Amino acid sequence: MKTLQLEMLPAAEGDALLLTYGDSETPHRILIDGGRRSTYKHLRERIEQIPLNEDGERFFELLIVTHIDADHIEGIICLLQDEELNCRFGDVWFNDWNHLEPLVEGETPTHLGAAQGEFLGALLTNLDLPWNKKFDEGAVVLPPEPEPMPVREFADGLELTVVSPTIESLIKLRAEWTEAIEAAGFAPVSGRES
Repeated sequence: MKTLQLEMLPAAEGDALLLTYGDSETPHRILIDGGRRSTYKHLRERIEQIPLNEDGERFFELLIVTHIDADHIEGIICLLQDEELNCRFGDVWFNDWNHLEPLVEGETPTHLGAAQGEFLGALLTNLDLPWNKKFDEGAVVLPPEPEPMPVREFADGLELTVVSPTIESLIKLRAEWTEAIEAAGFAPVSGRES
């Protein structure tokens, strides 16, 4: 029997969403955001309920980090450092500085927040996780109009339509990201190896 279930996990004012879909005997999972560090225990408790697969892992088709606000990203940073959960991700959708830096308004990006966004980007790189694979490792972004919204296919016939962000909103984020990083006494990291 095919199922589709969306759980909203406790995340204070943020988001932590778990999408489970497909065959109820062998479901697929997508995690969207992770809430705050202070609510990570709820996310962790829910993930502990997911049985390990034959490889001893809890596999997610996709991890989506929608944006770099603390109430969305802190729990993900905790999760990626929590080796006891044995989580593995088929892909991670997250735009860091390397995705923002080369953007040009009106063009589709062709290659690869602030303090926490920098940390998450470094963590993804250090853990060698698949990153924006379905976007050829470039930015997850809408193409300029009139091109259609991107649709990406996943296991068991699931299709996700990307409805945001626009190139213009990412260019605005790039300026805010730079200001926040410089205010913290750092410089955005560019040129990270993919």
